[in-house]
Amino acid sequence: MRRAAKITGRTPSGYTVGLLDAVTNRETARYVPAGGAAQGTQIVEPYANYFVGRVQKQFGGGASTLGALLTSTVRAMPDTVVSDALHSHAEEAGVDWVHTWHQHEYSWMGNVLFSDVGGSPAAIAATQRSSAHYFQRPDRQLNSDGLFGTRYDTTATSLRGYSLFTRIGKNDGTLLWELMADVLSPGLEVNDLGYLQGTDNLWLNGNVGAQATTPTRWYRNLVGTIGGYTQYDYEGDRTGQGLQAFSSMTFPNYWRG
Repeated sequence: MRRAAKITGRTPSGYTVGLLDAVTNRETARYVPAGGAAQGTQIVEPYANYFVGRVQKQFGGGASTLGALLTSTVRAMPDTVVSDALHSHAEEAGVDWVHTWHQHEYSWMGNVLFSDVGGSPAAIAATQRSSAHYFQRPDRQLNSDGLFGTRYDTTATSLRGYSLFTRIGKNDGTLLWELMADVLSPGLEVNDLGYLQGTDNLWLNGNVGAQATTPTRWYRNLVGTIGGYTQYDYEGDRTGQGLQAFSSMTFPNYWRG
């Protein structure tokens, strides 16, 4: 049994809405136990319900937007083999925004997300040990991210976290600049209905540049930027630092270098 429903559209009051819900069947796999016993069958994917909801509203004739997102994963756990490997439920909720002014010359954008996953102690401990978290590493002493506990706990039945991204910058005119920050708390977990490579990261980035958009005999437009970044984990250890530079020129014949 596989069933799904989708609703998308725009309301008369200007809200853009997207809803998707899917129910998936359980999947089984055959196996042969050690010692050559008779072949058996094991459920490897249980019945599950997946939901994604998105709503967005424009303001100021499209100069600004405000949106919200909600996802949910719920699984029916038939036995300890499945419950020790998968989360029984996982939810993420967040808001995002874009605000522009001075004829879109300046902008401020960002998003905030909170996650909550639950399951058996074995499933949560496996999540804590995964490569996205590494709660069990020997040098780790962190017990909190400021909102939620982040201690490696083999008896925990839930894991919570958050993320924050924000950028403010000048996007047009001769002078260009931007400042960005990205925060991923150690307990953030969205891999049940998303994609997440790593957590425990605070990243700061800044760039300045200039552009020429009036065509000349040598180019149609010319832009160059330079900047740097630094990043830390929640224990204050620097995990990265760098400088970056970029330049681009479009020639009169529309070739680009």
